[in-house]
Amino acid sequence: MSAIIASETEIRARNILNASPIPELRNLTIEEAAGTLCVSGTLSNYYHKQLAQETLRRICREAKIALKNLTHVQ
Repeated sequence: MSAIIASETEIRARNILNASPIPELRNLTIEEAAGTLCVSGTLSNYYHKQLAQETLRRICREAKIALKNLTHVQ
């Protein structure tokens, strides 16, 4: 059984979302694969979806990777 090791960008993204005052953002899933940081999960409104995306955009720009927002609003 091999351990999955998170990238530095993935760890930074997780830390930023964990520090959010919005509980929904702390529950999102973050994964980096093939030069793309993917954020997924369920949010209650489009404002939180956009907030999650914009919160992570700076990290992706610095790491020179794409951001894919797979969150959905319920």
